[in-house]
Amino acid sequence: MQRGKNPTSLNNKTRNQGMGLSPVAAAVASLYGEVVDFNAFIDRHIDSLKASANATISATGRVLESAKFGFGLGYLSSVTIIAVGQFLLGNPLAAATTVASATAMANPIAMTCAAVGAIVYGWNALSDAEREGVLANLSAGLDIGIELIKAIIAFVIRTTKELLDSEALKEFKSFIAEKATLFGRRLSDVTRQALDTLSDSALAARRAADLALASTASAAAVASESVGRKWRTWRKDGKSAPPSAALPDDSTRPDTVPTARDQILPS
Repeated sequence: MQRGKNPTSLNNKTRNQGMGLSPVAAAVASLYGEVVDFNAFIDRHIDSLKASANATISATGRVLESAKFGFGLGYLSSVTIIAVGQFLLGNPLAAATTVASATAMANPIAMTCAAVGAIVYGWNALSDAEREGVLANLSAGLDIGIELIKAIIAFVIRTTKELLDSEALKEFKSFIAEKATLFGRRLSDVTRQALDTLSDSALAARRAADLALASTASAAAVASESVGRKWRTWRKDGKSAPPSAALPDDSTRPDTVPTARDQILPS
């Protein structure tokens, strides 16, 4: 959006023509699969978030709505919030990746909660230089001023912490962990907290164990199917069982092996 341009005018243009979005706004719209009428999508999305019985999700919707009316920018405030969060998750927003887009379209609520959570937990974890870099990129990509972006970020952090207790805030971490992996990052890469580094290690170990278990189960299933095919083949040929499956001779079965007493010769 150009400075001084009426947001309502831009919203109408977007609504009627599917055009007029800044590069970053267009990337966010593409991420959610809503490039024609993104303003209307944001309104519906906020309503869906607010209607959730989950406190963390509902608060996310209230934060977006408060920013929308508080800053008087319409959909642009929500786009800015989502864009900042996406940057922190590792999404460059140069163009929405196929996997990320499919995930966002399948569960837009989780993607937005991850973005808000990334701001709450990740913004202040950045160095001054890193924050300046994000602000410069977003200012150019959204075509709005750096100070306005900083004000929106501060509003998100403050308002979210006012709406949620510590336990509800922690739920954001599950959203962050899930969506950051789409961009090759982990929870601790966003939050830079030591406990989250341990959590990432535990999660990685658990996933490795799950993969090993799945691999073992798959191998067992393949072996079972192979044995089943052999049995079916033998039964079809009128045979009772494959030689390898035949019972051992009675003389070698554990319950028929002669004992030492049985082997004593009569005098």
